Amino acid sequence: MALAGDTSGDAAGAARAPLVTVIVATFNSRQTLACALDSVRRQTCQDFEVQVVGDACTDGSEAVVAALGDARFHWTNLARNTGSQAGPNNDGLRRAGGRYVAYLGHDDLWFPWHLEALVDLTSREGAGFVHGLGVLIEPEGIRASGPPRRGASYRGHFVPPTNWLVERALLERVGPWRAPEDLGWPVDVDILDRIAATGTRIGCASRVTTVKFPSPAWRAYAPDAVRPQIAMNEQMADDAGLLAARLLCDIAAEHARATGPTWSLPPAVLWLDVGRRIRAAIGATLWNLRQTPILGTLLRWRFQRLRRRVRGRRGLPPG
Repeated sequence: MALAGDTSGDAAGAARAPLVTVIVATFNSRQTLACALDSVRRQTCQDFEVQVVGDACTDGSEAVVAALGDARFHWTNLARNTGSQAGPNNDGLRRAGGRYVAYLGHDDLWFPWHLEALVDLTSREGAGFVHGLGVLIEPEGIRASGPPRRGASYRGHFVPPTNWLVERALLERVGPWRAPEDLGWPVDVDILDRIAATGTRIGCASRVTTVKFPSPAWRAYAPDAVRPQIAMNEQMADDAGLLAARLLCDIAAEHARATGPTWSLPPAVLWLDVGRRIRAAIGATLWNLRQTPILGTLLRWRFQRLRRRVRGRRGLPPG
């Protein structure tokens, strides 16, 4: 694996396929895109190419890619806006040359060890799909993303694509990202479900490797949107290890506040746990029945209504 700062074999490397293709779907968010691409350039694993695919961008995002002056970073802008990461992700996959594919949200960040940790994990475990632990930051607080609860399947589970590393052959086998208007659930949940359905081995790195800023929480496309990625990108460049430790402490504190023992009300805590288990069981049952005509139609109607609401929260016009 090529490490940061290792320029040996550049001429030979130009003639061979990269180990990893990084796909970055973007739409009119050049400031956060610059931060995301900075985090790619800091990777300890440098054997990659980057396909940045604009969803009909009009804000000059191509200049962000050109300014890097790095031939590994490629820019493509779709002629028509698809309104979802699915369109750009499919275009990026068609252009991919790497053995593995990694996705990075244009408003998310990778710790420098992200690619190296996941490539090492897939090699050790023979897994077709691996992911890291993630930090999700919202104005109201902080939480973690990772594997499903003990004993549960990845089918219907949500892991942000920013956390993934997938064998390209596996992605080609399960088929393209589906259009959101055809689904009753998010596009990333859908493709992860199809990956899990193949029976491929799935692995989770026991290390935090990503920071995600959910776009609805930050009204990411509004003109007055706050851009916390800029300050965090600077902190990550300064001392990524210290930042990771601080974020993990913040998650632990948040988890303690949400789930810590309440000695004065043990029955309430017990019933809260029972309620969680019941909701989880109901959710698993509905997911397994989602392809039935009646429930499938209901889920699609519900999800499309939710999509319209979320577009407004992101600062986008109704779709």
